[in-house]
Amino acid sequence: MNTTFFDRKLSPHEHAALMEAAKHRALEARREAIDAFWAAARHALARAARRMAEALHAKEPACRP
Repeated sequence: MNTTFFDRKLSPHEHAALMEAAKHRALEARREAIDAFWAAARHALARAARRMAEALHAKEPACRP
């Protein structure tokens, strides 16, 4: 009979190790998501500032009446 690691009941030590590893992966994924959010926010702000500077220095107004 073929059995896998999860076909048997885990010992408390194995279960704790498995949960700790899952917690570590979740925290790592959360940190990556937060970092990606702030990187995108910085990029968007930099792009907006660049466009604002271009509009202020343009010879023609950005919008016409």
